[in-house]
Amino acid sequence: MGEKLGNWADRNQQPAGRSVAPLTFRVSWVRLLGMGLLAAFFAAAGVYLWVTSPGWGFKILGLVCVLFFGGGYGAVVVKQLLDPIVLELSVDGIRPQSGGLIPWEDFEAVGLGRIDAAPGGTPVIGIRLKSYEGYIASLTANEKRLARTAAVTAKLTGSLLRRSVPGTALRRRRSGLRALAGLPQRDIPGMLQWSRAMSDGWDLTFSPHLFRGPAHRVVQKIEAYYLSALIARSGR
Repeated sequence: MGEKLGNWADRNQQPAGRSVAPLTFRVSWVRLLGMGLLAAFFAAAGVYLWVTSPGWGFKILGLVCVLFFGGGYGAVVVKQLLDPIVLELSVDGIRPQSGGLIPWEDFEAVGLGRIDAAPGGTPVIGIRLKSYEGYIASLTANEKRLARTAAVTAKLTGSLLRRSVPGTALRRRRSGLRALAGLPQRDIPGMLQWSRAMSDGWDLTFSPHLFRGPAHRVVQKIEAYYLSALIARSGR
């Protein structure tokens, strides 16, 4: 892979002092449609559980399905429709859709991983940072607030499910819910460290289902762009 990336960088090397063109990763509309249908299905299943289940445990599970898939997951789908760029790469760094800028000097690696706490491991595309300072400093006050709100919501949802839903309904998901208990709610560096601990060493993770094309090709393109950006920056 290293030789291929080197060849890519050689072919795309810019004359000293010139920049490389930005590279954007847009959401896959086909996969987004699938996510929307999945959200609708589980939200409908949640309504069914709430209406038909005699016990409060399954009623709470149904309510969480409605809130998570109909509300949270649905909001993600709408956000992707309004802002279809998942990642934007420039000579300065990587700008995730969630906000902030990962400067190249703080970028360490990109690769494939799994969130171990999820049943069977949930596949992710991950980015590891050398330092959190530049990325956190680039976040706006609103982006920090949204990150903290998401952490609080995830932790409360995990606690509610873990305490209320029968074990037969959760099965192997209980370990993942226990892991959410350790998710920091206000400390953004702590959130990144928690993500690293849960996902094979990646500080920021992205679902491969959002991207167009195979996940390994997304990783290769980011690695290659990084090399090209270093060449362009060296000529500044």
